[in-house]
Amino acid sequence: MLQAPQTLGEEASKLSKDFDRGNMRFDSRDKIVAQIKLLTPQKLADFFHQAVVEPQGMAILSQISGSQNGKAEYVHPEGWKVWENVSALQQTMPLMSERMSDVAETLDPLRLPLQGERLIEASAGTGKTFTIAALYLRLLLGLGGSAAFPRPLTVEELLVVTFTEAATAELRGRIRSNIHELRIACLRETTDNPLYKRLLEEIDDKAQAAQWLLLAERQMDEAAVFTIHGFCQRMLNLNAFESGMLFEQQLIEDESLLRYQACADFWRRHCYPLPREIALVVFETWKGPQALLRDINRYLQGEAPVIKAPPPDDETLASRHAQIVARIDARKTAVARRGG
Repeated sequence: MLQAPQTLGEEASKLSKDFDRGNMRFDSRDKIVAQIKLLTPQKLADFFHQAVVEPQGMAILSQISGSQNGKAEYVHPEGWKVWENVSALQQTMPLMSERMSDVAETLDPLRLPLQGERLIEASAGTGKTFTIAALYLRLLLGLGGSAAFPRPLTVEELLVVTFTEAATAELRGRIRSNIHELRIACLRETTDNPLYKRLLEEIDDKAQAAQWLLLAERQMDEAAVFTIHGFCQRMLNLNAFESGMLFEQQLIEDESLLRYQACADFWRRHCYPLPREIALVVFETWKGPQALLRDINRYLQGEAPVIKAPPPDDETLASRHAQIVARIDARKTAVARRGG
């Protein structure tokens, strides 16, 4: 956190050092008092660039735009004032414009180029669903002028991938609704919806567009709108031979029941048929399949067991028990002979 120094010059110097170290921050606890004209043009550009991306920074720009008497004023939440000489600010405008253009561009979904790769960054509540649905309409009709896709696409040629099942359902419903409403607007050649109105202005043959939208509306049940895991599962199912997967699969989030069923099956197949004396030995260690699962569960989750002397592949509990009993009997016989 910045501490207010004794003089404006000291604060300007401290700002310069903080920028060099990358420690500059704006928040409600900061006490920022600076004589900005003492900073170099490059440092001043850095100042306003950081103001854009910090929580309280936009207030600085809005206050500067309302400057009076050759000075720009920013009133800090704690009462401190930053006075900026506008002439010094004007020297940095080219640098500021360049830096701010590198931060972000305002997105127009009706003019976004639809060729190549495009990254759109958006936080919650900024209209992601609206934007994707608008882009979907453009791709169906080939709209956007020079930014349009080279040709109109069909529903089966479009893929939309999102994160949650709820978002998938909402997005599918919004796309279906947009297609239907724009088709009606094409038939009537008028609409009150601002989005559809802008799209209608670009459509030359509205009857043809209505036919394409009707076909898309009928195909929406087959539209590829998936979650990430849903899309991956679909690709595995469609390419079952190449991926070596089953034709029908079910995504299981909790494997605990399957693990218990496997332990119960093992217990039934290998422990129930054991002779009584061997079964009693096993029962001393594990009372049932639940106890067995508790001991081996960590190995089923990836931890490798440490086995110093692995048994032969053909060895069974009965054969191991017989070997142990034979060793005990041999030791008893040897002791008896020495005692006799």
